[in-house]
Amino acid sequence: MKKVHFIGILGTGMSSLALYCHESGYLVSGSDIKDTHDPSLPSWLDNKYYKNKLNHNFINQADYIVYSTAISKDHPELVYANEQKKNILHRSELINLISANKHVISIAGTHGKTTTSAFTAWLFNKNHLNPSFLIGGTPSNLSSAKYNKGNHIILEADESDGSFLNYRTDTCVITNIEPDHLENHDNSFENYLNSFKDFIEGCQTCIYNFHDKYTSSLVKDIKNTVFYSFGYSQDVDFKIIYVEPNDLTQTIKIQTPDQKIHKFETQLQGKYNAENAVSAWIIGYLNDIHDEKLAKSTQSFEGVKRRCEIIGHINIDSNAKIPILDDYGHHPTECNAVIKEFKRQDKNIIHIFQPHRYSRLTNFFDEFCNTLKESDVLLVQDVFTAGENKENRKDAYDLINKIKKYHPNVFHAKDTQTIVSIVNKFVDNNSIILFQGAGSVSQTAHECANLWKQN
Repeated sequence: MKKVHFIGILGTGMSSLALYCHESGYLVSGSDIKDTHDPSLPSWLDNKYYKNKLNHNFINQADYIVYSTAISKDHPELVYANEQKKNILHRSELINLISANKHVISIAGTHGKTTTSAFTAWLFNKNHLNPSFLIGGTPSNLSSAKYNKGNHIILEADESDGSFLNYRTDTCVITNIEPDHLENHDNSFENYLNSFKDFIEGCQTCIYNFHDKYTSSLVKDIKNTVFYSFGYSQDVDFKIIYVEPNDLTQTIKIQTPDQKIHKFETQLQGKYNAENAVSAWIIGYLNDIHDEKLAKSTQSFEGVKRRCEIIGHINIDSNAKIPILDDYGHHPTECNAVIKEFKRQDKNIIHIFQPHRYSRLTNFFDEFCNTLKESDVLLVQDVFTAGENKENRKDAYDLINKIKKYHPNVFHAKDTQTIVSIVNKFVDNNSIILFQGAGSVSQTAHECANLWKQN
């Protein structure tokens, strides 16, 4: 039985890959920053996990040492593994090994990957195709990873560092393409685009959003891939006839290439989620899941944690329960999509936002200002640095001071008590409380929710 040791095992992508390996019969060990007895650690890691330090035994016993892009080259375990001439794999190289005998469906794109890959896994699972899957988030009614003996493996592909080029893909979805993570692409958007082009060229089939300008431009020059486009115009293979929002669901009507009309419902809200749902539906359709079965299984998918997830309520009175939402959005386009949806619902948006990385805030500073000023009340936390130095880049105060020129209700979210106090001043029966960002803001959201619960 093969032994695999993960350096940084608790990272989002690494933890799902470790779980997959554990389920498929590997002996798994790992290290990370949490204490050895942290109650949130999975039980199957008992005695096989330790807080960051060099453990010679685990390294020596492992057949493979796995790391991610987040692990620096001078990490003590990586240095020791190199000295011992161990088999060292980037996580994407391990994915290539474990998916060797599967039909690989990879979901790529700047936004919407996690939801679309989870939705696809759900459809395949509900329709007894026994898929394996690896998802870079936590679905509400699925695990983040599963090993099965079916023919398919569904992957959330990581374009952030270009590592999606390290594994074979048969069918891909490109949700959209926008500048992001350029620090991993020599600060060049052209390099970022070229990585997508190389990725698509390696696929047999590609499903893409016709209205995404960068994707539509890329696919024109690719010859040996079969393309299926979706969108709202007449020029697409899968035409979205309408998206009809209801109180708790959206109804989507779609026309397939044979001109037949199909209708399905999803619990996910917002136009951006309708397009994610359509992508997943198309994959199911192309893999011969019957229309009625598809429609039944789309209704029961509950989404992904930290995607406008309701984690609590503020009870104003016996008739008003104000939802507290935790959302992963950390790019201006993602923030804008969520704000737009709640504006459509005419909600009073009380928004606690944490910028993620100085580089992203600086690169998209004007876009963040233009987007966040649309919230009715805005509280900005300090930047989650993800290990970056500030240098000459923008910070939370720059964002606050710029938006204050257009907006009276902008504040620094210094700590949880400050957040609770300010929110209590502005909350009304029509409010939603939105915590948003990719850093520690989720922990803050849960701390605040507990404080409101006690009051």
